[in-house]
Amino acid sequence: MSDYSGFEPYTPVQPVKVDLHVPVEYREPLAALREMGLETPKIEGGFLRDLFCGKAFKDIDMSVSTKTWRACEMSIDDAADLILKDWRFRELKTEFMAPVKQAGDGYGYIMLRRRRLQCEFVTKAGNRLPLDITIFSEPVSPAEMSLNADAPINSAVIDLSGNVIADPDFEDHCKRQIYHLRTHGISAALEGARRFKRIRDRAYPKMRFEAPAKSVGLIAACVARLAA
Repeated sequence: MSDYSGFEPYTPVQPVKVDLHVPVEYREPLAALREMGLETPKIEGGFLRDLFCGKAFKDIDMSVSTKTWRACEMSIDDAADLILKDWRFRELKTEFMAPVKQAGDGYGYIMLRRRRLQCEFVTKAGNRLPLDITIFSEPVSPAEMSLNADAPINSAVIDLSGNVIADPDFEDHCKRQIYHLRTHGISAALEGARRFKRIRDRAYPKMRFEAPAKSVGLIAACVARLAA
């Protein structure tokens, strides 16, 4: 077990509602996945961050589980095939991903299988949305997905309810990025992200950050350990 003596125990913050309007067209893939019977489809991460910051987005990160609201289960491969049978989803690339650790109910971790599916979605208006869909073997709630983000700025999640939730520091971090983009250009914002990753990796070289990152608590721990 790692020695964390001298550090305050980290208590995960609870996501809060964010005032962010996501155009209906961008939410069409959520409704399409739900129509197929797939449960808990969500949009999360960089797309919502870029939307909040007023930046052009590369693709829309989505997640969905193999659980269905019809109370039956299917394999990850079957779920991927089901999605691609819908003419609106046009496959670009698919790949399998390593199992990810997911916190259990105080009893360690469970391993979730997942598959990544990159495709285009044809909207009602005929536009094509680039999607990056991760299919999980178990359902993950919006709150869990938000807590699993690698940083507050990537923690925003929206589901079929239309509500956006994120880490309490999400808006503040986005506003800082907007400021840096306006005053120093994109290189400064990217360097800030790279600097955080270098500090994190030096402080915890053996940890894999597929489990929830500790946001502010993690940064403080990294800085304290490097200064020791």
